Amino acid sequence: MASLWRPASWSSKRPVTVTKNEILYSLNKPVDFILALVLFGSGDHDTPRVCYVRRPFQREPDFGAASVNYALKDLLASAEDPAVGRAAGSTGRA
Repeated sequence: MASLWRPASWSSKRPVTVTKNEILYSLNKPVDFILALVLFGSGDHDTPRVCYVRRPFQREPDFGAASVNYALKDLLASAEDPAVGRAAGSTGRA
């Protein structure tokens, strides 16, 4: 299983840059690709926060694009906590 680690600051205003090759790989092998986001400086503690995003990309980049910027907050909206296997923002309660 391929995993792409992207360190990011906690600020949701900073983009996450992903290369065209990484996006194409994720679209060609969606089951094998997990985008791992490592967030530093999340405010509550100094320990980095890790989030997994499965199937993060919906379409191929434009032909001439070398990379694409994504909003961190949009990626985090579909992220999972790898330790518990559920949505990162979810409490797990019904």
